[in-house]
Amino acid sequence: MSVVCRVVVWLAVATVWLWGLVPAAQAASLGMRWDYTPNSHVATHFKVYRQEQCVGAFVLLATVPATQLTYTDGSVVYTKLYCWHVTTFDAVSQEESASSNVLRFQMPVEPLAVPENVRLQ
Repeated sequence: MSVVCRVVVWLAVATVWLWGLVPAAQAASLGMRWDYTPNSHVATHFKVYRQEQCVGAFVLLATVPATQLTYTDGSVVYTKLYCWHVTTFDAVSQEESASSNVLRFQMPVEPLAVPENVRLQ
């Protein structure tokens, strides 16, 4: 089983509001995709792992069906460095493949806040 991660990144920005008054923080998300060429032992799932600052242990972030070749990480923070890798997994035999290549990405600086409630004076 071979999984190759490639950098096809999309960033989304959402403003988090507290009590509808002022934006408290902007949450970011990062999308990734991978290629998968099955062999005679077909996987049932992919496991996505992440490592913060690209040091320490990789932590399981998500398990997605083998028909899904994309994942969006909605828990990333601006300016942080992250590393991800993906494995294939067979739910029947409980076998997990070796890791894919490591995808390394430095999140950009948080964008400027957008003016709101523009109105006539």
